[in-house]
Amino acid sequence: MQDGWSVLVNGTVRPAVDLEIEAVRNRVEPWAGGTRDTYLAIERHRVTGRRIRSW
Repeated sequence: MQDGWSVLVNGTVRPAVDLEIEAVRNRVEPWAGGTRDTYLAIERHRVTGRRIRSW
C-alpha cells in the first residue's frame, strides 16, 4: 500500500528532450512497476488533483 496523488494536467504534450529525461530518470518510479523507455513533457495550462491515502 502506498500514499500518493491523483493528478490531472491539462496542456500540450511533446516528446521530452535528452536534458529533461536525464533530470528525472532516477526520480520517476511507476506504481505499476516495470521499466519505461518513453518520456513525455507537458506544457501545462492547468493542474488539479487530490491526495490518496492508504489506511
